[in-house]
Amino acid sequence: MKEHKEAGRLGNVILLIPNIEFRISPKTARGNAVNIHLLISPDDPDHVDRIENALSYLVFEGAFEDKFKCLPADLAKLGRETGGADLDQEAAIRAGANVFKIEFDVFKKWFEGQRWLRENSIVAVAAGNDGLSGLRKDDGWKAVHDKLSHFVHALFTATPSDLKFWLGKTGKKAADDILRRYGGPKPCIHGCDAHDFGRLFEPDEQRYCWIKADPTFEGLRQILFEPAERVHIGPSSPEIALSKANLISSITIADSDGWFPEATIPVNPGLVTIIGKKGSGKSALAEIVAVAAEQPPSKNDPRSFLKRAKGHLKSATATVKWADGSETKQVLQAANGFSEPRVRYLSQSFVEELCGAEDGAAKLASEIEAIVFAHLDPTERLNASNFDELRKLKVERVERRRQDIQSRIESATRVSQAIHERRLTLDDKKAQKKALEEELIALTAQVSAGATDAEAKFAEDMAALQSALAEAQAKASNVKRRIVTLDDVAGRVEAFRREAARFLNEVSVSLKAVGLGEDEIGAFRPTFAGDPERMIDARKAAFATELAGIEGEGDPPAEGTIRATSAALDLLAKRQSDDHARRTLIQTAQVRMSEIRAQAQRLDTEIGQIETGDAAALEAARQDRLEAYLEHFDSLDQEARILDELYKPVRERLSHGRGNERQLEFEIRRRVDVEAWLERGEGLVDTRKTLDFGNIKRFEDFAAFAREALAPAWEAGDRELVKTAFALLLTEIRTRPQGDGSFMKKNRTYTDFLAWLHEVQHISLNYGLVYQKTPLEKLSPGTKGIVLLILYLAMVQNERRPLIVDQPEENLDNESIFADLAAYFREAKNHRQIILITHNPNLVVNTDAEQVVVAHCERGEDGLPSMRYVSGSLENAAPDEPDIRGQVCRILEGGAEAFRKRDERYRLG
Repeated sequence: MKEHKEAGRLGNVILLIPNIEFRISPKTARGNAVNIHLLISPDDPDHVDRIENALSYLVFEGAFEDKFKCLPADLAKLGRETGGADLDQEAAIRAGANVFKIEFDVFKKWFEGQRWLRENSIVAVAAGNDGLSGLRKDDGWKAVHDKLSHFVHALFTATPSDLKFWLGKTGKKAADDILRRYGGPKPCIHGCDAHDFGRLFEPDEQRYCWIKADPTFEGLRQILFEPAERVHIGPSSPEIALSKANLISSITIADSDGWFPEATIPVNPGLVTIIGKKGSGKSALAEIVAVAAEQPPSKNDPRSFLKRAKGHLKSATATVKWADGSETKQVLQAANGFSEPRVRYLSQSFVEELCGAEDGAAKLASEIEAIVFAHLDPTERLNASNFDELRKLKVERVERRRQDIQSRIESATRVSQAIHERRLTLDDKKAQKKALEEELIALTAQVSAGATDAEAKFAEDMAALQSALAEAQAKASNVKRRIVTLDDVAGRVEAFRREAARFLNEVSVSLKAVGLGEDEIGAFRPTFAGDPERMIDARKAAFATELAGIEGEGDPPAEGTIRATSAALDLLAKRQSDDHARRTLIQTAQVRMSEIRAQAQRLDTEIGQIETGDAAALEAARQDRLEAYLEHFDSLDQEARILDELYKPVRERLSHGRGNERQLEFEIRRRVDVEAWLERGEGLVDTRKTLDFGNIKRFEDFAAFAREALAPAWEAGDRELVKTAFALLLTEIRTRPQGDGSFMKKNRTYTDFLAWLHEVQHISLNYGLVYQKTPLEKLSPGTKGIVLLILYLAMVQNERRPLIVDQPEENLDNESIFADLAAYFREAKNHRQIILITHNPNLVVNTDAEQVVVAHCERGEDGLPSMRYVSGSLENAAPDEPDIRGQVCRILEGGAEAFRKRDERYRLG
């Protein structure tokens, strides 16, 4: 075959690999020897001679202690000895090869003693009945089975159960067992095993073997390091699940005045890593690809290559060719905003800004919300354009409820304050009443002293008329007050109708949006059960009639009315007496006594209202305010449920992840800023004065109580805990005369104190990401970067645009990169193209990058750069190709010698 290919035949065959199949003992359950293969590198020009030289050391001991080398001449001798001396050469070789069966230990010792063969071979064993499966462990061959399994590099099998087993995909325990006992996981490969031309290249059940590698032996060797990712057995190639419109196939930079080569750089559809020394042009290439793919350059990024190169590259263009044949082309210095970028570009500055700046936590949270929003089912987005808009839509009714709660608290506080202010006047009112009673006694004594029968009769008549007039006036005042009350209700009815009209206008927009017609919308108009205006007018008319009767209509007015009584008083006053001065004194005294009785009656009513009615009203206001206050915590629970439902798809995706995304949680917790609340309170209270709230004497005591009793209840969010703690505080506060704001600062009132006491803005929901039980805002910049990338790589699996990431390893240690990031890049490259700029070998080698682009930069005499790029696969080490593997080792590891010295010092092997 080698000679045919060298002669120009087999043009469609790129690579021929020598495959030597051996039969070794022990026998399988069917009595056959185990099939074991050596796949040998053809790269060495002398590989045939080297193979034959190695085979000359593999010896079979025949009868009579004869020894036969594994070479054609000795195989022929062995064949004639066992099959007949008259066999021709080819038949003798066949017969000898059929007899040449050696013990596994002999084969193993021989192979390990042949350095060239060992370094240039892949050992594979059949996994079926003619191989490992034929060694029945219950027949005592378990040790040999395990030794053989550990020795080989690969398995020949296409059975699905074998694939799962040898790749360690049958459970964690099985995976650990494969690794420990068999040195796995190990690749499974398969051929057609054709014994006639009709079956050539046509394996049973279309179990074609697809290998992702350069078509070289070194490419084949990569399956040993990436057995799951590099090999696929099935009827079709495991193409990346992307449309060609989302795959960059090449980038071309033109008219750069020598800054970049006038050449096209091919781009692999998988993971492309760009490496190079500092200042070699890694980030420049990434940014140019992003701009050419319609991602606008950052105007505020100080590290932006295009920003730093402003004034140069005036005519430079970049063209991205996509796998579907389309192109996007941009003039680099004229590129501006685009409607929809075709790539997602995470520049180094962008990641640092999100993860390191003081305000980065908020921006990172916003970026995470965008990822969450993208992960939601489109039907759950409610046609919102972003997560913030969706959240507002979801919690709108909760916000309205909170506004109502705040209005109730403020209304109850105003009622309480009005009652408190009236209660502060109670002692003054009682003192006024007592003074009036004393004055009435004195006036009565004054009128009675030394009075004649006529004067006594005059005083008696005057007192009766004055009393009747006062009673009539009180009735009239009461009726007028009722009329004022009706006017107030009428005003409130009118205000309600205006508010109802506004409400209907607001909801009409929403109702029309869901398809309701005008007639249906009318059903939402708030209305009264009857006609309140007509009822108010009727009652006012009745009161007007009653008032007219009290005041006195007609001529003459009816007896007992205000007009008739006033006329009688006037007539009585005009009568003369013997002692005019005495009569005037009595008359004046009687008028004053009538006024005293009216004032005393009013004070009695007010005192009674304060002592009985106000107490009930105050308690009702307190209860209403407390209930509204507690309802705020109910609203937080309601909002938490809404947000929990919003985050549910993401949380489920994280919980079913297979890596560090399981340590990511979306947590909704209450945020209580008790110190900010106390600081606002301290701004109201004169801390030099005594509060005198029971056991709480000074503001320091108040603050301590808030921290010890209120804050834990607030944080728990349990309304009963809050109610108990708050009721305890209110009990302490009520030991001081209510409404007494003498402890307040100047120009501050007790109402201000009550309003502050019932504030709720310091108690809110804080929702966000928690990683390894630590809230996002408390993570280190490096860990924040891990979180961001995990979300981009693991969460947004429905995102198909290419992802360009510039040096994600900044601020991370090597262990974090290996443990946390490499696996996610490996997974993500299966469903989106990734271009990764890095200086960390873990993100090149351990991600099994499909393409490595090496950047180089030289500077001319004018100091301007000239950048060039070479690329290839990790396995590319051919003499006539760029030594990618060598350059990766030199640039990222410091060179082979430095790598070896580190390996010697670690002594891990």
